[in-house]
Amino acid sequence: ILRLMVVLGRRKAASDQMKKLNSQANLSLTNRYVPIIDDVVATVFGNSGVEKAVFVYNPDDPFINSADVDATMERAKGAGVEVVAAPTPGVDHVQTLFKKPDAIWGNIA
Repeated sequence: ILRLMVVLGRRKAASDQMKKLNSQANLSLTNRYVPIIDDVVATVFGNSGVEKAVFVYNPDDPFINSADVDATMERAKGAGVEVVAAPTPGVDHVQTLFKKPDAIWGNIA
């Protein structure tokens, strides 16, 4: 129906960003996150000039899957980025900025 409305001039065509967002939303609804992660890694690290990335995470956080973090770090390495893992057990990733700032700033050189 939306495409028909575009053809009839009743609605603007979706931007490339909106198409990507819709695609990612549909993938996430069916628990298919790998294509989303691959796209994010390619967007963030591919041809961006980023040379180093520090991954700060709490491996004890029940909402973070350490295997997923490891896989994402491997994807970043595959994009030619130097990767530093900075696990902060017992500290929320946002609190790390204040409670353990060296986990981040001590790894940036």
